[in-house]
Amino acid sequence: MTFFLDRPGIPVIRDDAIGLQNEILNRKKQKSFLIAIDGVDGSGKSSISKTLALGINATHLALDKFLRQDTGVFVEALDFNRLQIAITEAGSDGNKLVIVDGVCVLAALERLKLNPDFLVYVRRRAKSGIYGDDSYFGTDEDAARKRLNLLDHAQGKPYLSLEILDYHRLHRPFDQADVLYDRIEN
Repeated sequence: MTFFLDRPGIPVIRDDAIGLQNEILNRKKQKSFLIAIDGVDGSGKSSISKTLALGINATHLALDKFLRQDTGVFVEALDFNRLQIAITEAGSDGNKLVIVDGVCVLAALERLKLNPDFLVYVRRRAKSGIYGDDSYFGTDEDAARKRLNLLDHAQGKPYLSLEILDYHRLHRPFDQADVLYDRIEN
């Protein structure tokens, strides 16, 4: 299974926050606008979300801020009541642009019966062009599951990476994305 093929008609923005801001603002048609930023852990979701929030005057909400710590899972550890209140309050302020970032963001929004108006999928990419997310998305899913299971147990989080892998297989956020954003690693 190959995950990171660029698709015709889907913009790929390579480490250009201004280009991403312009893409979002060009597509914003209604007053209230929910932007979701997805990607695996460490891909750069929070960094680009903070930059975007400043650049387009949006409210930034990181799913990590709504997470009960040390559970070893992600979606089930979210405080959905607090998240719903935060999104509602942010969407009712003057600008009504809201950015929500986090791993499994589509699953979290789905639980709240929300669909993003714009989805960005952030990928780690080396200067050489090789993607850094291969521990999640190799071509052999069984091998990836074994590798991630060992990594998770070593880190004391026995199911987190497998949850993220399953989320990507089920929700396919990279296929639903309005923009694929490549964060170029140094």
